[in-house]
Amino acid sequence: MEELNPQENLAIVPVKSDPAAAELHYRNALKDNSRQEDAPIGLARVLVQLKRDKEASDILLEVGSHGELGIEAERLRAIL
Repeated sequence: MEELNPQENLAIVPVKSDPAAAELHYRNALKDNSRQEDAPIGLARVLVQLKRDKEASDILLEVGSHGELGIEAERLRAIL
């Protein structure tokens, strides 16, 4: 499997086909740049898929509810 660069477009991460790799990718992106805006949403999506709702909820607490990312955060919160 090709290693993904955390600074590349995070939308290409294979969340459904390999959630463990996607989780690692998002965590690395956040570790490398804690101000990465879309990584928390991506990580929360993966955690929801993995039924790790508490972790997803904790991450979503740090995401606002404005703009496109906020809309997605609200959608994920509704799932929880």
